[in-house]
Amino acid sequence: MERYESIVENAVEGIFQSTPDGRFLLVNPALARLYGYDSPASLVQSIDDISRSVYADPSVREEFVRLMEQKGEVRGMEYQVQRKDGSLIWISEHARVVRDPKTSKLLYFEGFIEDITERKQIEAQLRQAQKMDAIGRLAGGVAHDFNNILTALVGYSEILRTLVPEGPAKTYLDAMMDGSQRAAALCRQLLILSRRHAVLPQVLDLNRVVQDMQKLLGRLITENIVLETSLADETLSIRADATQIEQVILNLVVNARDAMPNGGLLGISTRRIQIPDADTPPMIGLADGDYVEVAVRDNGTGMSAEVQSKLFEPFFTTKSEGKGTGLGLATCYNIIQQNRGQILVGSELGQGTTVRFFLPLVPEAPPSRHPFVDGGGGPTGDETVLVVEDDGTIRNLTSIVLEGLGYRVLTAENGAQGLEMAKQFGCRQIDLLVADVIMPQMDGRELAYWLRLVAPEMKVLFISGYTDRAAFSTGTLGKGMGFMQKPFGPAALSRRVREILDEPVA
Repeated sequence: MERYESIVENAVEGIFQSTPDGRFLLVNPALARLYGYDSPASLVQSIDDISRSVYADPSVREEFVRLMEQKGEVRGMEYQVQRKDGSLIWISEHARVVRDPKTSKLLYFEGFIEDITERKQIEAQLRQAQKMDAIGRLAGGVAHDFNNILTALVGYSEILRTLVPEGPAKTYLDAMMDGSQRAAALCRQLLILSRRHAVLPQVLDLNRVVQDMQKLLGRLITENIVLETSLADETLSIRADATQIEQVILNLVVNARDAMPNGGLLGISTRRIQIPDADTPPMIGLADGDYVEVAVRDNGTGMSAEVQSKLFEPFFTTKSEGKGTGLGLATCYNIIQQNRGQILVGSELGQGTTVRFFLPLVPEAPPSRHPFVDGGGGPTGDETVLVVEDDGTIRNLTSIVLEGLGYRVLTAENGAQGLEMAKQFGCRQIDLLVADVIMPQMDGRELAYWLRLVAPEMKVLFISGYTDRAAFSTGTLGKGMGFMQKPFGPAALSRRVREILDEPVA
């Protein structure tokens, strides 16, 4: 008998006996701890109605009793219960009916309970990841076609603007170009969502990223919102695409601003954190180690549990029509996932919201300053350029821009035709190949491979509406090779072509 008592007392899972009307008869220490009580006696004495005091949803207790009376047992019944402090956890319950052996009268229920909260959190994150992957594939296809259209719109609008005198026509063109730029920004979000955005990761000091953004963020928030930053004293180095990290912070700040229509306090903080951490719930796919945590806090309207469950779904938004696309947080989620991190949201109605994201800390020191491309005019040249693009509108636009800058331009509509044209003209006479990445018959990478076998000095500029981000990240392209994401305008194209041509191959 003592042996059985020892098993019950020292079991790691909760063990109980309870009456059908909702009173505990016996509980072990593990169950008391699970529900947040100091001892089994305090749990038994404190609860006289299990359905009201324990079950998050009392109707689940009714279903439990019904199943027990009909089947005599339940196996792996999962539901939420409330602990002494009011917090909710998930449990899995196995129980059976105990009857009087003589009269078959139902005496009590007995069974054991397992805390499955951690498993539920991981399952929810996994479902979210699978959902985002499926929607991302669709978004990538849409963005690819849309980017081709936008490249033509932006390019020809920019050319036309230089030919039109000041007046209403130029105003209309400016409005059209502004709309195109907003569409391009939306398209970039779709590409990040689909994991088809070409990223250029580099070592960044996260504190510096936040500091550099403060002026921009100050213009985004309203006058009745106070922006406070609390940055770690140490350098927090991460390896990521600077534009992506800026976009995450920007989206989170905009959401915080919109959650405080009457003003309030918006805080951004950074710190080093080690995973696992007592204050951080388990996160799927996040290995143990040192991380950087960025937290964006507001004391605004907060969110219900139902809203939080849909928060990272693409196109889900609580904002009124025309105020938001529903892609902001979905984009943040994908950026953080792409960079081997995780993002968490904590919020209560009327109590504000805190969004925290975690990225791996790297040992390398960041450069003194982030390099950037000067936004000057269009440099000229007299080199020979082979443009291979299956979209006729973009092929013609690229040819017009480069010929206008003095380059000799050859054009082809696919890789096979481009290879044949290069053979006829002379591969070694071509200074630069501008090739779309995805083309029928022969893609841009294969074309570049064959041409550079014959003419290793030939420079290459890949262009694409979307691409395999791993194939065009920093370090994967050789000397004299570059990448340009669609959509782009003539000025950007001219600068990038000149940069590639001026870069030494050796």
